[in-house]
Amino acid sequence: MLDYYERASELGDVYSTVNLGNYYYMKNNDMLATKYYKKAVQVGDKFSMFRIVFIYGETFQLFELLKLSCKIYLLL
Repeated sequence: MLDYYERASELGDVYSTVNLGNYYYMKNNDMLATKYYKKAVQVGDKFSMFRIVFIYGETFQLFELLKLSCKIYLLL
């Protein structure tokens, strides 16, 4: 099943990319979740930006959290 999502994500499907981020987040793999969320953000998915901020906040990566907060502010 993941193969289909990965292939769709490679083809530019935002829904699949976000779902892969969600899958890896639920599996406690923050590094892969962040990778897919960042990819979704690059094509304009704002939900993924908030998920990344949440992950950085959970892991106390404050510098990354500050940088992303600034990016979100500029998007609003």
